[in-house]
Formats: sequence, structure tokens, C-alpha cells
Amino acid sequence: MYRLVPLFILLAACASPSLEFQGAASKSLTIGGDEITVFYLADKAQAIRPNYRKRKQQGEALVNLVRAIEVTTDCKVKQRSIKGDTVLITASLRC
Repeated sequence: MYRLVPLFILLAACASPSLEFQGAASKSLTIGGDEITVFYLADKAQAIRPNYRKRKQQGEALVNLVRAIEVTTDCKVKQRSIKGDTVLITASLRC
């Protein structure tokens, strides 16, 4: 059992897209100290932040996820379309 712990740690640190974004274009970047992977289609995107943040540091995590989508896609995120939390968001794009 204890030999499987490293495998669980590696799997937990992966940034894998939801089924909706399987096969989508992707880009990994660092914004504000967050390592973020963005998966994007023509009209929507998903951003995942696998790195750890303390509770007090999570305030800017959502802002960094939105910024990562906008930098990657050269589109604006439709603010009312954002769904998710400080680790994973999905949003519609306005290009």
C-alpha cells in the first residue's frame, strides 16, 4: 500500500482536462506564481492550477486562472460564464 503513495501524489499533480476538452489545444504557463494549464476551443476554455496554495493565498488564484485563459487565447473571458473554483475554472470566450 505504501509503495502506491508516490503514484497517488503524481496523479494528484496532473492537469488533465474534463471530457469536454479532451483533444483541445493546450498551453502551460506561470502567472503570479501559479502553474496553470489552459485547454481551449474556439468559444470556451478551461484552466487548471495543480500547485498548492495556503488558504490565505487563494484570493488571487481565480484572477490568475482568468488571466491565464486570456493570455493563452487572446480573447476576453465572459465574466458571467465562469464556473469552478480556485483550482479549476471553465469559461466562455469573447474573441
